[in-house]
Amino acid sequence: MEPEYKAEIDDAARHLIFLQRDRYGKTSSPVNEALTGKKVSENAKQDLKDGLALYNSENNIGLRNAWNIIQAEWKCCGVIAYTDWHEALKEKVVPDRCCQEHYQNCGRNSTNMFWTRGCFEKVEEWLDENKHLLGTIGMVILVVQLLGMAFSMTLFHHIHRTGKKYDA
Repeated sequence: MEPEYKAEIDDAARHLIFLQRDRYGKTSSPVNEALTGKKVSENAKQDLKDGLALYNSENNIGLRNAWNIIQAEWKCCGVIAYTDWHEALKEKVVPDRCCQEHYQNCGRNSTNMFWTRGCFEKVEEWLDENKHLLGTIGMVILVVQLLGMAFSMTLFHHIHRTGKKYDA
């Protein structure tokens, strides 16, 4: 891209953001939210909180195990904080894996020390620390997909050129 066009695009993007700010009268416009990822982050938090309510259901053992592993390994509790479990479980308890000293029914004892940091923050940190690895994995998958398409097109042209037809 030519440098002069890049400057024009940057100016246009800034202008669009300021127009959105003027229109909505605040800095949290739809364009600004899209650029900063706030909406995605809020939706992810809400989805995770909705998932907490399914923790004790019988047909979601995988979900329960996932939460237990994440909370134990990353020393976190809930989505934002351990109090998220109070809303989800409809009582002032947390899963035992939220306890700093883990033992049977430790999450029911209100005097225990729970991990206060939410798991969403820990996940964001993990993603930030591993963004290069995740990007590399994504690029490898992209290359494999592109090679697959190229080989399928080559095969298609080869079959088409030889005049072979599929007989049902």
